[in-house]
Amino acid sequence: MLKTNLIQNIKQNQLNYCTIKRNELMIILNEMKEELKTKDCKTNESNQNPPLNYNDDDTSMSDANYHVLTGLTRDQFNDLCSEIPPSALRHTDIRSPRTAIVCLLVKLRLGLSHQTLCTLFSGEDKRKMTRILDSGCTAITRYFVPKHLGFDHIERQKVIDNHTRPLAKILLGDNDPNKALIILDGIYCYTQKSANNLLQRRAYSLHKGKPLVKPMMIVSSDGYIISVMGPYLADGRNNDAEITKNIIYNNKQGFTDWLHPEDLVIVDRGFRYCISDLEKFGYKPKMPCFLKKDQSQFTTNKANQTRFITKIRWVIESANGRVKKWQFFNKIIPNGMIEKTGDHFQIVCAMIKCHRLVFIQGTSHDNEIAEKMLKLADETNKIRNYVENMKTKRAKKLKWIPMDAANAISDFSKMNFEALCCLLTLLG
Repeated sequence: MLKTNLIQNIKQNQLNYCTIKRNELMIILNEMKEELKTKDCKTNESNQNPPLNYNDDDTSMSDANYHVLTGLTRDQFNDLCSEIPPSALRHTDIRSPRTAIVCLLVKLRLGLSHQTLCTLFSGEDKRKMTRILDSGCTAITRYFVPKHLGFDHIERQKVIDNHTRPLAKILLGDNDPNKALIILDGIYCYTQKSANNLLQRRAYSLHKGKPLVKPMMIVSSDGYIISVMGPYLADGRNNDAEITKNIIYNNKQGFTDWLHPEDLVIVDRGFRYCISDLEKFGYKPKMPCFLKKDQSQFTTNKANQTRFITKIRWVIESANGRVKKWQFFNKIIPNGMIEKTGDHFQIVCAMIKCHRLVFIQGTSHDNEIAEKMLKLADETNKIRNYVENMKTKRAKKLKWIPMDAANAISDFSKMNFEALCCLLTLLG
């Protein structure tokens, strides 16, 4: 609290005055006016621009932000836009060409609803956003996808020379340098339950118990995506075998023109009913073995043949996993977008193939791994023989004795890091 005498001293002080000339005051007021105008223009501009801005002159978004929202870096996105001619996507009152493309990529990458996209890109309503997505999809499918996907975009010999692992040639192709090797598999894309009874019955999968559509993916032995076909409905008329028959008998995308007789086609057990059809065209299908009715486990030879196929075939499952990172395909697809699912799937596969590395980079150890696998395949299963011998000796009872882990195996081999990596690659 201030004392009374101090308050009296404050009251007795005279007011301080300052003087300013008229022209100085006008200069200050004019500067304030210009500053307010500048702020007002920036505010109006920010209100008119969408929260996400992908214009050429925008530098506020980093490469990391680009990748999170679109799956592409800034340079990759610019390359994609440069492949679309101006005549394919024109400027309109509601969007620019880059906005149409980025709306589609954000939709596929994050699986957002149309209403959320309207909020992010200042769209007026969902109908206009649908037209924006359709125009972007049409342009990319027409001008970008054919350059990076399909049997016409790459020659068969280039796949043999650049995208066929030596390991696959040795294990499955008799080390023949003239054989092409492709891997086929259907990919599940789940859809909404339809009110249309016919569509619901044709799209319902008894295997998965859900409605879905199935694109057919074709890759090489190093994970290079060659082509995508479909999508196909999921009822009994469109299992993997029937889809494959439809492809080869109708020469879809020039499938039978691209492949030659004696080429290898690696499939899973779901293709078992089209094996004879593939052989009719001269191809050599490779499929994991089946147990016979009276068998409880594979013979050593059959088990090793299955391992050879699995060792090569895993890349198509990884390619499927890459596609499913785009949340549009990892979520339930709305019925209104089923018609465009095939185009969307091709767009994502083309971008993955164009901007991502293949799964198998180094093949320097392939010959060594193949030699070891072939050598081990010829050996007898000693553990199985031991167990079988013990089963025959019914009179002799098994005795279990305690073992000390430190003294169980005195001469257990020690491995360095390189040898361990080689062993894990052999087993994986």
